[in-house]
Amino acid sequence: MNQRLLNHSNPPIIHCAGGVERTGTVIACYLVKYFIQSTNYNAESLAFDLTLYLRSQRSHLLHTAEQQKVLREFIQLTQSK
Repeated sequence: MNQRLLNHSNPPIIHCAGGVERTGTVIACYLVKYFIQSTNYNAESLAFDLTLYLRSQRSHLLHTAEQQKVLREFIQLTQSK
């Protein structure tokens, strides 16, 4: 994740062809970086809570097992740094 995105005052625009699969995964990873850097969020429930939140905004986000796996792996990677 580019540090400039996290420090910029305007929200980033993220989109893919369908606006669902890759977009949802990238947005979830962006939010992971935000939550881990700026809060004392419980990493155990982070993937679950982010999935619920994103689906409340767009019901088709993070629906595949592969997307969930990428999110969990990204959380682990982010925590280890």
